[in-house]
Amino acid sequence: MLTKHLNKTRDFFLNNSYLKRKILLLLVSIFSLISLILLSILYIKFKQRIDEEFAFLSGSFFSEAEKKSYESNPEKFLLFKENNSRSFQLLKIFSGLNFSLITLFSLNVIITAIMIVYLLKNKDNGDYLFKYIILISSLTFILTFFLISLQPSETSRIEQIVVGNNKMRITVTMQTMSYMLAWITLLLSFCCLTFSIMAKRRYGFLTKDITLNKKEIETQQLKEQINEILN
Repeated sequence: MLTKHLNKTRDFFLNNSYLKRKILLLLVSIFSLISLILLSILYIKFKQRIDEEFAFLSGSFFSEAEKKSYESNPEKFLLFKENNSRSFQLLKIFSGLNFSLITLFSLNVIITAIMIVYLLKNKDNGDYLFKYIILISSLTFILTFFLISLQPSETSRIEQIVVGNNKMRITVTMQTMSYMLAWITLLLSFCCLTFSIMAKRRYGFLTKDITLNKKEIETQQLKEQINEILN
């Protein structure tokens, strides 16, 4: 009875080796995947925002000369909207940062998945890969911070209103785009960095480590050679 209980205890610890590391790496992988989705949605919303700003600017007040000029030259009117759309002016740098972040988070998912598989198979603890996920997590945190700091300012247009018998021109401002998804991504990237560092400090043992198994074979061979000499 005691032997059976001891065997169960041994099996539990063997199967749950590096348990905390596995859990933390799984969280890093999940958070990275969520960040990928959020960044993809944010990019779609950013493109939609440009279309909304173009439509908003189309309702600006123009003099008769400007109206005729824009009607006869659509490219000039498009240039006017591009120059006054705050989101369009940041499109290239936003796309670059967004693509870089998606690439880095994808790498994080792949690397952590590899580490988890090795740990589940009890073959490798993945210590040599931690420097990569910590570096990637640090970069994602920094780049996400830059992405937020480059949030487009308000887009405005001139409108003409009539007050009594007088015509007045006023500036109407479009509400800024919500960057809540970017803030959530920043929080998740910080969690990824923190959990990566914590996971590196969680230790365990391996039962199928390639290096250890090789050493065991070499030790057994050496033992047999010594016995042959002594006998």
